[in-house]
Amino acid sequence: MRKPARVWLPGEYEAELVAPAVSGDTTRAHLCKPWGQLMNNRGFICGTDGHRLHAIACEDWKRYERTDVRPPPAEQVIPWDASWLGEIMVGGLEDARAFPARWDIGLEVSPPHERKNRLCVAVPVGSGKKAKRLYPFGRDGVAVDYVKLEQLSFSFGISLQYLLDAVDFVGTGTVHAWCTVEKRHQDLSPIAFTPTHDPLRDAKRLAVVMPRRI
Repeated sequence: MRKPARVWLPGEYEAELVAPAVSGDTTRAHLCKPWGQLMNNRGFICGTDGHRLHAIACEDWKRYERTDVRPPPAEQVIPWDASWLGEIMVGGLEDARAFPARWDIGLEVSPPHERKNRLCVAVPVGSGKKAKRLYPFGRDGVAVDYVKLEQLSFSFGISLQYLLDAVDFVGTGTVHAWCTVEKRHQDLSPIAFTPTHDPLRDAKRLAVVMPRRI
């Protein structure tokens, strides 16, 4: 006997979609659940843990508007006027899902002329002051060819888990990457991901990840 189809309340489906991006720390009241917000003259439902943000356009965003706490500054984090960097082919990431969750894995991306895109994998062993890190694929990691950021002019690193979560949220076979490239410290500017090459300001679904310096 089939279970009856779930009936979603207004905005509930969108809140479920962004929920993986929220903080697991319930003491951080402004980060531990989705919220609705008006951004760029459109309503969105958002989720963030302070290091990454997922946002999806929603007509019923006001049902999730926060009045108990001040919501995170999502509109300031999203690089609305960012330049298109290129594409990431999602299929190439599938093998990376097999890595254990406790491993520290980052995707390091460099400009096209450097050709140094790679997965760097570190395995923590022990804890405290005696903790060690092993590198099963060597310090240089594993070269990858599914990152096609032809317009990239700087290097950056990004958490593999955050990237996979962004890809799952965007939900396409090809993900488009964006960044405000004219800023100083470009390697620390937010990187946005969308399902299409349409201008970021027109995106109905987007993920933003704060990169790390390499």
